[in-house]
Formats: sequence, C-alpha cells, structure tokens
Amino acid sequence: MMRPRTALALPLLVALLGALPGCGGDKRPASQGQAAVTSGDYISQYRAGNYAAARASAEMAAASSTGKERETALLVQGMSAHAMGRMDEAERILKPLTTNADREIAGRAQATLGLIAKSRGQHTKAGELLADASGDLSGDFAAQAALRAGDSLAAAGQNTAAKTQYQSGLAEAQSTVLKKAIQSRLETGAFTVQLGVFVDRRNADRAAAAVAGRTSTAGLGRATVWKRAGSNGKTEYVVSAGRYDVRFQASAAQQRLGQGIVATLADAN
Repeated sequence: MMRPRTALALPLLVALLGALPGCGGDKRPASQGQAAVTSGDYISQYRAGNYAAARASAEMAAASSTGKERETALLVQGMSAHAMGRMDEAERILKPLTTNADREIAGRAQATLGLIAKSRGQHTKAGELLADASGDLSGDFAAQAALRAGDSLAAAGQNTAAKTQYQSGLAEAQSTVLKKAIQSRLETGAFTVQLGVFVDRRNADRAAAAVAGRTSTAGLGRATVWKRAGSNGKTEYVVSAGRYDVRFQASAAQQRLGQGIVATLADAN
C-alpha cells in the first residue's frame, strides 16, 4: 500500500525543520517538575544547531505524546543524535521509522541512516538507503537524496545503479544549482585523476612510482606521465591514473584513492 506523502518536504538533513508533518507547536503535558515541551521547541533548537537541546526536548516530547506527534519527535531525536555523532543511538531510534506510514518521516529516517552507513564506508548500504529515501521524498529533496545515493553507489563500483540514481535525481530536481550538480556527474568525455604537475620529468617519474601501489589498490591502474605545454609555453609533465568515460566514475576513483583531482585527458595531455 502506498504511504501518504505530506505536502511539505525538507532538504536532506539540512536544519530547516519548519514544517515537519504533524508539527503544529502543540503543548505536551508536563511531567512533574518539568515544563511543557512543544514541537516548536525541538524544531527551532535543531534548526539553530543546538542538537543536544533538540535531542533532549524531542526525547521528552516523544515520551509524552502519541501518533504523528510522537513519530515526529522521534525523528528529530534521531537526527539530532546523528548530528552529535551518536550513531548507534540514531540507528536505534530511526530504524523503526523507515517503514512509517508517512513517507516524509520514512524518507528522512532512511536518509539519515544512509549518511550513517556512508560515514562507515558502507557504500552499497548507504546507496540503497538513500535511494529508498529519494523514493519517499519529492522535488529537490528527492533529488538531493538521489544525488547522494548515486555518489555512494559509484563509490561501491555500481556504476549502472549510480547512473540510474543521478538520472532520477535530475528528473526531480527543480533548483538550477542542484540540476547543474547532477548534470556535472553525468558529463561524458575522457577523464582521469590528475596527481601532480612537474616541470622536471625525473620528478614526475618519481611521483608516479611513489603512488603506483596506491593507484593499483584503488583500481585506477598504473600511474602515467604525460607531457603537455604549460601556460607559459614551457613543457610540463602531468602524473595521472585511470581513464573514464563519465565524470562520476573518475570522481569515485579519486575518492577511493584519496588524492588528486578529476581532469579531462585533454587537460592532462
């Protein structure tokens, strides 16, 4: 059965929690010795980057509410825990919300779990969670989740799945900036990971030899030295590794290697 989608959506894990589903700023019954908590309290605290306060307020609200208000409070509690680096706690709170009847709540929970997986180097898991989040969100927020899903899947070497996510994100994107970000990843041509530029061929050869083991382990193959004319007319020697037909593949290779920049072979030669 299709989960209902609320009318308002939020940027992926950006502190703009102004209209979470079910958040009307209602008062929560106060426990003895405690002040009442409103949904506006923990939302404004999260937006201000006061994650510890947001987490505490949302936890209190979740304990004294039911239904959509409780689920929303749990979502903010889990997102705040993630922002504080309390990954295990965030997972424990957010996992039950991934099947929530409200697609916005489910999507935000999945997106946060996807970012947790990505931070742990679990790129396939991250890609799958973020792809699911994109399916539950809409517009630019779906596009942002799809963009991150594509990046994670590309890092896992799943290029076909990554391309599918980028294309899905491009179809959802509304902002010009976001469209350009996705389009740049889908750019085709001849790309490489540039590792250095030298005026002395011997230095370039030494640099290529020094990274040979790392480029091979990262799947880029052997580092190569190219000769080109520099901007001052003098010869330069460029060290690069890998050849890719799509920019996002080169970007994923560069991230695996942990150094260098993505360049076109025309620039590297």
